[in-house]
Amino acid sequence: MRCRFKLTKRLSHGFTMQGAFTWAKTLSDGNIAAGGGPSGQDFYNRRLEKGLSTNDVPQIFVLAYTYELPFGKGKTLLNRAGVAA
Repeated sequence: MRCRFKLTKRLSHGFTMQGAFTWAKTLSDGNIAAGGGPSGQDFYNRRLEKGLSTNDVPQIFVLAYTYELPFGKGKTLLNRAGVAA
């Protein structure tokens, strides 16, 4: 089960921020640590082993940003044609 939210905000002067939040729950029936060895408690009833996975990461928040440099064609600095202006 997973739920995601994503927000992107473009600000002035080439600055952009992006944030994302994920809430998740990972279930598994294959964790050896949950039962009695590689075959589990009951080889024919794997539902006995169902539980949280060892790889479960319930909440993740990511924040990223970019900044466009102010020079080059159409920008405020070094906007002349040619290699050396």
